[in-house]
Amino acid sequence: MIEVGAMRGIVMPVLALSIIPSIYVSRLALIAVEEERHKGYVKGALAKGATKRQAFIGHLMPVMMLKILDAMPSVMKLLIANLIIVEYFYGYPGIANYLITHMDSVSLVLILSMGIGIMYLALSLLFKMLSTILNPMKRGIL
Repeated sequence: MIEVGAMRGIVMPVLALSIIPSIYVSRLALIAVEEERHKGYVKGALAKGATKRQAFIGHLMPVMMLKILDAMPSVMKLLIANLIIVEYFYGYPGIANYLITHMDSVSLVLILSMGIGIMYLALSLLFKMLSTILNPMKRGIL
């Protein structure tokens, strides 16, 4: 059972960490919907009798998700940069705090920094591969 006192120390850092990426992703979703909703295939679906909800879920949602998936490496950059700042300001003993306090040990800082970089590159590659697999335009089918 999670105690309420333990959760209070986590809520503010999590909120501070997630606000900017959430705004970025919601802005991407809004732009994708605004770009696509006036296109012919959405108007055609509505003309054939589909409800706005069906058109959104069937036509707009896949396009929106593909655009968000394409932007995930940028979101990860925001998360990593914010993580370092949030850990520092809240005094949270995470990897950023460890990097700052152990600056005299160059090899350890280098290893941790390279670990963060490799993790970012691996996840970025995963998102690019998923985007290529899921998006027919990138596979060359359409």
